[in-house]
Amino acid sequence: MSTDYVACVEPLIGSITNPLSAFVYAGAMTSGHYDDLWSAARNCMFPPTSFEAGPGEVAACLRLSQTARGSDVLDLACGPGRHTVPLARAGYRVVGVDYSRSYLTELKHRTDVEATQRGRPLSVELVHCDMREFSRPGSFDLALSLYHSLGYFRDEGDNRRVVRVLHDSLRETGAAVIQLVGAESLKEDFRPQISVNLDDGTQLIQRREPSEDWSWM
Repeated sequence: MSTDYVACVEPLIGSITNPLSAFVYAGAMTSGHYDDLWSAARNCMFPPTSFEAGPGEVAACLRLSQTARGSDVLDLACGPGRHTVPLARAGYRVVGVDYSRSYLTELKHRTDVEATQRGRPLSVELVHCDMREFSRPGSFDLALSLYHSLGYFRDEGDNRRVVRVLHDSLRETGAAVIQLVGAESLKEDFRPQISVNLDDGTQLIQRREPSEDWSWM
């Protein structure tokens, strides 16, 4: 497959800080408390400003990938639809995949409201699925992994599986846009621990440590 890969880094599509750590995500995936975790972190993860930034980030990805309007787009780990909805508004056929039922429910509500306002439905299909398991080979012109959705798993084999899903989902002329944090920019502002106070009084603590390099990508 002659697929083009495009890495979309922070300076291009905006500065976003993910307040949840990889080890928390990995634990939730296996503990059965996945939705509880992400529901609790919803307002911290996705403040109004993050939705305001969504259309601009989508526009940057489309410029980078040169994906024509009307194409099929995979939004892997779509969350509540910061990018899914702007893509559909712009005339793309979007499949949004996420493992959080609460985020998919929110996204469904957003697309329903949008359809009512526009007088016609958006071309959005929502799929509840572990992003490591999603499989629609050769079905998309563009595959997106944004908002640091890549690299959450303790096992590097699982992270490789996500990259494989992105690769295998693409048509031969397709492109993947993956948001990553550059090692240089991360080194300048690296903090081993960050705490965030949520509106309900919960304190969310993120502990970071460098992992092995990602030269395999």
